[in-house]
Amino acid sequence: MIKKITLIAALLLINKVSAQTTFDWENTTQTNNVITETINGITLSSTASSTISTTNFFNQQPTGSSGNLLRTDPTTQTVTFSFNRPVNITSIFVSVVSGNNNLVFTPTIATNTNTEVSSPNIFLGRNVILNWTNVTAFTVSSTTDEGNFFLFDNLVVTEAVLSTKDIIADTNFNVYPNPVKDNLNITSNIDIDFVEVFNSTGALVASGKNITFKNLPNGIYLL
Repeated sequence: MIKKITLIAALLLINKVSAQTTFDWENTTQTNNVITETINGITLSSTASSTISTTNFFNQQPTGSSGNLLRTDPTTQTVTFSFNRPVNITSIFVSVVSGNNNLVFTPTIATNTNTEVSSPNIFLGRNVILNWTNVTAFTVSSTTDEGNFFLFDNLVVTEAVLSTKDIIADTNFNVYPNPVKDNLNITSNIDIDFVEVFNSTGALVASGKNITFKNLPNGIYLL
């Protein structure tokens, strides 16, 4: 009899560490009025309602910042930050050199209701705590119509937790052959902690990094 085992689904337990990423505008590119920076595979695009650039104030750095800062001209009312995929945003350093220093931070969130954060009296500089999840973009705007001279630094994010569907698409894994006779091959571009195999009744029949079906009867299994 030819042995035939069919896998009807594949769900891997994947060790995907959510590392902290800090955008500090030290290695940027600029196209027209959009400044981009890519760190750890996350791309941040920054633009404003006026001219935007990066600058280094050297001995006149606002306390809490270092190196390059993102800078707007004094007529700015809104600055927009967008990402190539959803992220969790922890905080951002902001200083308002001139203009109205009462600011509103408004996120575009992938999975839940937008939550604004108001931060009054930002002048010499402040690390604004945001603690947003699944953010694709956010804006910083003045509470009045007057222009502002903004400085930004140290935007801290982590990668948003993905659904199983998103993880499978992102990790580029392959399971073969299917149907399988003896040994199952699994390839992926990230580390796999272990694999579990369940039979049609839901019982766990095998687990580990290397799975063999040599001693399993014919049937349909869930990986």
